[in-house]
Amino acid sequence: MSAELIELSNALVRATDRAAASVVAVHAEARGSSSGVIWRPGVIVTAEHALRRDEEIRATLPNGRVVPATLAGRDPSTDLAVLKCPDAGAASAERGDAAAIKPGSITLVVGRTRASGPVAALGVVSLAVSERQTWSGSSLVPYVRLDVGLQPTAVGGAVVELREPLTPREHEVLQMISAGLGNKEIAERLSISDHTVKIHAASILGKLGASSRTRFHWNSSRSRASLGHP
Repeated sequence: MSAELIELSNALVRATDRAAASVVAVHAEARGSSSGVIWRPGVIVTAEHALRRDEEIRATLPNGRVVPATLAGRDPSTDLAVLKCPDAGAASAERGDAAAIKPGSITLVVGRTRASGPVAALGVVSLAVSERQTWSGSSLVPYVRLDVGLQPTAVGGAVVELREPLTPREHEVLQMISAGLGNKEIAERLSISDHTVKIHAASILGKLGASSRTRFHWNSSRSRASLGHP
């Protein structure tokens, strides 16, 4: 693997680590878990559909501690649930502006497992609109949908955004990098030179590392995530 691709991989790792500092695992069933985001001190936001019970809820914090949490409220129409957890400290990541996200933007979904720690998946914004009504008549403002393959443990986790969107060619290169292809293989498939692949990789890296602080949102669905400001 080239130095550019290694650095890109390392940048994804760093972004995952930063976001994971604000992500917890939520235990609301005998086996398995989902994820949640520390929205502010003592408050965790998670996916309503993943919360299997209203009582005996526990959370694994970023430091590994397993602590009790109580349900403050849940809304199936927006797929939002809010938990009170006095042991959950302040979120360490900068909260992003969902209204600024555009279709085609690359995102990184970060969750947390019960015992194994952070999990991550690359996705793309498939839809972004200023408002969308739910079946109950309430509105999600704004509404953003992701195309991303998630394990159940990552549902309810954080969505990390790139501040500058990728070009179509950069999307192609990143998809192939994610699939484990090297520079030569990518160059052959796209009919471009190795040097051009390196330029695209460097550009992706620059956009991924454009901010010194992770900007995150809350992620809801297993495969198509609706996110906004609860």
